Amino acid sequence: MLRYRLIDICRGLAAFSVLTWHYQHFFYPTAGAGFSAQSRPTQPFYDVLWPLYEHGAAAVSFFWVLSGFVFAAVYLGRPVNARAFLVHRVARLYPLHLVTLLLVAALQWFSWQTVGHFQIYPLNDAYHFGLNLLMMQWWGFQSGFSFNAPTWSISVEVVIYGLFLVSLFGINKAPTLGAFLCAAAAILVVASGVASPFATCATFFFSGVVSYAILRRSAGGAAATAVLLIIVSIVSTWFREEGQSPYDEAALFSGIILLAGASDTIFPIRTARLDWFGDATYGTYLLHIPIQIAALTAFQLVGLPTADIAVQPWFFLAFIAVVFIAAIVVFRTVERPAQNWVKAKLGGQFGSYGANITSGSPPIDASNAKAVGSFAKMSIRVFHRS
Repeated sequence: MLRYRLIDICRGLAAFSVLTWHYQHFFYPTAGAGFSAQSRPTQPFYDVLWPLYEHGAAAVSFFWVLSGFVFAAVYLGRPVNARAFLVHRVARLYPLHLVTLLLVAALQWFSWQTVGHFQIYPLNDAYHFGLNLLMMQWWGFQSGFSFNAPTWSISVEVVIYGLFLVSLFGINKAPTLGAFLCAAAAILVVASGVASPFATCATFFFSGVVSYAILRRSAGGAAATAVLLIIVSIVSTWFREEGQSPYDEAALFSGIILLAGASDTIFPIRTARLDWFGDATYGTYLLHIPIQIAALTAFQLVGLPTADIAVQPWFFLAFIAVVFIAAIVVFRTVERPAQNWVKAKLGGQFGSYGANITSGSPPIDASNAKAVGSFAKMSIRVFHRS
């Protein structure tokens, strides 16, 4: 069985990007206060990490593309069992989401009681707790970011999971064409001016599905397509006056994932030493906010100057290390056991859905799935996305 270990590494790097982007939270004096763009250069290692400090939020789009790739690798060309699909999604996503939601709620309550205000995100009321509990926190009913706010992207993505499940019946008849049509439909919705996070997520997600459909036909064709997509994205961004568009991002991220997938297929990495990097991704995504809330509350409680501490390189390194260590511990002691428990309770037969093909979006899908990657002969055929 093939594990896409280079894609795993990309996934871990995307998680690091999110942590770097959200490092600015340490400079919030109170919830919702924000951090000015002019102050970003004061953050540790800015000269090296400035792309992540300035554009790290784009990692969410990367995770969406990666999720599409992973789901295609697991389900494309296979019989679809809707019950198994839904149970697996619940088992994979909900246990840690629930644990961290309750943890953040407790930490915010403690912060309010001890220092007189919430940390980072201000909307921590019963209404938004209910939305988060149902994973509906970014379906249009919200007033803004709340509780463990990065889970907004998961809230959007679960809707696209349902769309993917429905579309599978058609995609499996013509994988490349079917996936392309789904991606094209989402792009048309975005291009029409509809400001919908669901359409945006679908654009990236189905770009990932198309990427895997190309890879399963030919690793050589995938590599050639990847290079073309990356070049097109860079050139398009260079000449676009208003900066990078979602289409440029979709092309760039699809190209990166395709190139990594082709490399993993042709030259698979045998060592498992870095598998933890990918395994920890979902945990880093859900744990870094409660860790930040706890740190901010503690510093303010004892009167330490948080901003003065946060500009120190050692503190940045300590934060990254604590988050990744906590994530891998939680993966082994909470995530994986909880997945098995939920599956046992809800029933359903599942294949190996995890370590052999790493997930996309923190989420977000870090399950252990059989790789369905193709070891086709090398070719230089290019399968166009448009």
